[in-house]
Amino acid sequence: KVQIVASTREIGQHQGRMELLREDDQRDLHLSLRRAASDGYKRQHHINYIGEQDLQTPNENLSTYFTENTKCRYIPNSIIVDLEQDSIDRIKHGPLKSLLNSRYILNKEEGTGGVFANGYLKVQDDIANDVVDSIRRRAEKSDILQGFELFCSFCGGTGSGLTSKLADRLCVDFPKKTVIAHTLFPSQNYKTGALEAYNSVLAIQTAIEHMDAVLMADNEALCNICANNLGIKNPSYRQMNLVYAQHVSGQSSSIRFQGGINGTLQELLMNMIPYPRIHFLVSSHSNIASKSHNLGKINSEPEFTKAVLRPSSMSLSNDLTKESYNSISLMYRGDFVNEKITQAIVEAAKLKMFTFFEWVPTGIKTGLNIAPQTYIADESCNFAPSTRSLTAIINSAGVADNYKRLSHAFDLLYAKRAFVHFYVGEGMEAVSYTHLTL
Repeated sequence: KVQIVASTREIGQHQGRMELLREDDQRDLHLSLRRAASDGYKRQHHINYIGEQDLQTPNENLSTYFTENTKCRYIPNSIIVDLEQDSIDRIKHGPLKSLLNSRYILNKEEGTGGVFANGYLKVQDDIANDVVDSIRRRAEKSDILQGFELFCSFCGGTGSGLTSKLADRLCVDFPKKTVIAHTLFPSQNYKTGALEAYNSVLAIQTAIEHMDAVLMADNEALCNICANNLGIKNPSYRQMNLVYAQHVSGQSSSIRFQGGINGTLQELLMNMIPYPRIHFLVSSHSNIASKSHNLGKINSEPEFTKAVLRPSSMSLSNDLTKESYNSISLMYRGDFVNEKITQAIVEAAKLKMFTFFEWVPTGIKTGLNIAPQTYIADESCNFAPSTRSLTAIINSAGVADNYKRLSHAFDLLYAKRAFVHFYVGEGMEAVSYTHLTL
């Protein structure tokens, strides 16, 4: 797969808590999330910081996320894009600088100012052409190109505007390839800027039309996980990234390792999405705990299953259990037993930890592989090691609450025509706002 990162520097700011974050933590959440995900992938596939593989523990599934170059080193199949120079400089001079190929790190120094219109309309076509050309070069080196993963934020200008522009181009140039986006949505209590309602609503329109699946997350949910599971009351961006990197790693485990179902992106989406437009999903991950703040070890299949279905483990802050589910995909990693997994799901259903719509014939799909979860060694999080983990992807009607909240915030601003001049001044017609649908 080819992965693309397009994002904005203004992501993830804590309302009322900015003074608690160090200066070097004022960074792009999804650029550093991609770094955290790359760090986790290289550890699981036994690759060091310069791309060399440990020959004592070879892994035949490297080609999913890595490509071997002429120097017999493995580099991630990722293209990093930003319109701010500072974020790109941190990556080029960061710990993964020897692992990444600078040819696929692209940027423009003009910026977007946190405005969707600047990222979608103002940005010249040359940056979009450069990205598409880089994608095409990556795709030509792939034996079988399954699709694309986008890491972005819908709150800022680059993550919403440029990502929407790239999604439009991908649908034209690669019409039959799957596009999955990992997106940061506005949270109810932590605001990143005055324009996040406009940016998010505009980006959602492209996500509905040109993306096959959108995995949603917000800062409030990640902060709650850090506080409840790791004992970190005021987490930094890196700590939040490391937590969500475990979600991302678990989501792709069935694609990267042998065993179980959902061997491709298309098969995964086929099980999760009953209608093309109902493709906004939420992830959940169990067994995130620190060595010093371990609330009790989770060992058995029922304990893992119950933990992953609780709202406190999900990447979205609102309670999805209040609404019915369309589907659930449970991906077990480790030495689990199929019979016990089935019993655990039946037990969770009896406790009414989830309910499906009446017309759903089979709502739960399970996958199992023996490759254990690998945790990034970081003193700030100090993850407790475990050979077992469980990741869930949930398609629930509960995400509609996020749309209602966004729509209400949008209406309040647009009723006063507040900040509209930032968008109209870059070429967007004001009448286009009235045709938006959520």
